[in-house]
Amino acid sequence: MAADTSHDGRVSRAEFVAAMTNGKGDPAKRFTRLDRNGDGFVDRPEIDTAASKRFRRLDINADGRLTREERKAGHASAVDRGAGSTDDAGE
Repeated sequence: MAADTSHDGRVSRAEFVAAMTNGKGDPAKRFTRLDRNGDGFVDRPEIDTAASKRFRRLDINADGRLTREERKAGHASAVDRGAGSTDDAGE
């Protein structure tokens, strides 16, 4: 939500793209994936959903905690997929 420069509790496509200029991949495509309801904004619930999905994917043994090894494996998997070090959650 740091990209919310208008402080209205949601992030517009323009705010998101401006904030993600140094990230990997196309920020406009990432925005579209995050904007689950298609209203042109990303809000806290949409970000929380993406972060939870990423956490579940990385938590290989499903113990509710991420180890350094799980994060490392997740990063390697993303690189293998061509996703770089980021995904929907912006990590």
